[in-house]
Amino acid sequence: MVGGDHGHLRFSLRSVEALIRAAIAQVPGTKSIDAKLAGIGGRAYPRLLVQIDPERELVSVDANIAATWPSPVTEVAVAARGAIEAAVREYMGYFTSRVNITVGALEPGPRVSEDDVAKRGHPSGTHPQELSAHEPRHILAPHPKALRPTLAPRPDRTLREVSTPKHVTAPPIAVPAPMILRATQAPAPLDLKEIASPAPQPLRSIAPPRVDVETSPVLTPPPMSLRPVSVPRAVRLRRVYIDPVPRHTAHVYAPLPEPLRAITINPRWKAGTPLV
Repeated sequence: MVGGDHGHLRFSLRSVEALIRAAIAQVPGTKSIDAKLAGIGGRAYPRLLVQIDPERELVSVDANIAATWPSPVTEVAVAARGAIEAAVREYMGYFTSRVNITVGALEPGPRVSEDDVAKRGHPSGTHPQELSAHEPRHILAPHPKALRPTLAPRPDRTLREVSTPKHVTAPPIAVPAPMILRATQAPAPLDLKEIASPAPQPLRSIAPPRVDVETSPVLTPPPMSLRPVSVPRAVRLRRVYIDPVPRHTAHVYAPLPEPLRAITINPRWKAGTPLV
């Protein structure tokens, strides 16, 4: 925007984007989403593509916004376009060549009606606003009181003189005599000797040892002619009848068990007697 013959005024891209974001936020039914809070793969809204022509004082805007649901999405997009055009005209003095609005996401939120979108306010920077005034009221202040002198009490203890100690002389510090540095001689360099490499040897071929393999002829029998194979005719199956046999339980007689008898064992060797 030209500001006279002494200079010109230009708007940075960030300032215009901030102005457009603020205008979109004033429209009921729009929502700002941060990319960090949207999760992995989420997008931030609103996303803007702004182009500025300071020579002709024109601004073109491509805005991708997020709307809340339930709300009249079409009316919200139209109101967002009008808010952007009004903000650019009121705050910058520029005109808009185009304003494209795309609703890229719907987020759950409070219900917004068409009346709420229609009651959207205009930019408050250049329009007067009515302020509520308060009626003045009488304030009662207390009467000032006469000052009275303040009496400080006398000190109970008398001050006494503080004497400083006599000057104490510091004992002398003996400094050691400086050490005499002696010259060091570097060792004489060693004589380098030439390293002789062996004469190259002629290359010789390396071949695996030859192994004589004896081959023996393999004789195969002559092919035999096929002969027909006769299979006996299948016999027709006949039905088999099985007569059920009644099961009779056989009684088995077992002798009664005899009672156990006590057995007494008398050992022949007693403890303490030698074995023979």
